[in-house]
Amino acid sequence: MELNGVKENAKILVKDWLKDIFAEEVISEDENLIEKGLSSIKIMQTIFRYA
Repeated sequence: MELNGVKENAKILVKDWLKDIFAEEVISEDENLIEKGLSSIKIMQTIFRYA
């Protein structure tokens, strides 16, 4: 039971941390995300998975 609580807290911390990092990042709807790099796509997938 305690492990699930730790996992949930870790998810919340990572989500908040990523929001803080990208708070000022503005991505327009016509921006080419491939040019931003795969790491950006992976980060967005992580954010949306736990949002």
